[in-house]
Amino acid sequence: MAKESDLVQELHLQGFKTFKIKKANPAKLQKEADKYNSELEARARKKEDLIIPVELAISAVRFYGSGNRTFTPSFERHYGGISPEYPLGDSYSCEFDVTSLTKIKKLSFIGWPSLEADNKIRAYIFAGEEKGKKYVQEWGPFGPRVEEVKRDDFSKMNYPQVDNPFVFVQREFNDQERALKIEKLNNLGNVVATWIDSGLSD
Repeated sequence: MAKESDLVQELHLQGFKTFKIKKANPAKLQKEADKYNSELEARARKKEDLIIPVELAISAVRFYGSGNRTFTPSFERHYGGISPEYPLGDSYSCEFDVTSLTKIKKLSFIGWPSLEADNKIRAYIFAGEEKGKKYVQEWGPFGPRVEEVKRDDFSKMNYPQVDNPFVFVQREFNDQERALKIEKLNNLGNVVATWIDSGLSD
């Protein structure tokens, strides 16, 4: 039986490069994961605390609507006959081009608020994102490494059984955002009208 050193030497003679896999120190990785999780917990906030008000100036408005919407469940479809239809109600939404001190350029809202260009508004935006904690995982011959919990594969991986490995943290605003609530402001900055999307309720 050939020795490992002989095989390595033969590979070198054929032009191949070999290297040894150095497994990480589990204790060091655990310290890294604990540090990350501690910092993440410090940033964690309740979802309701991540609804941030932003004042915006409207430069253009577009309204979208669809009335008399219906649907038919696939298991109730009749072929060669009349399929039952169930009403979904009307759908209304709008989109604004806006300017502000943030990077937001477009704002969407579910509904048809009576707003137009040059109006000043205060929009309430959910500026949060979900983050997973990190844990040390074994990865076969490559040894352990630190992995962030992902919502899609949480049940498949060997993560510790914790109540909730996910937290919400504040994120930066995007170019396009959705408002959960809109307040129309007058020239004095007072609220003169309010529209609330159902997404703001529990």
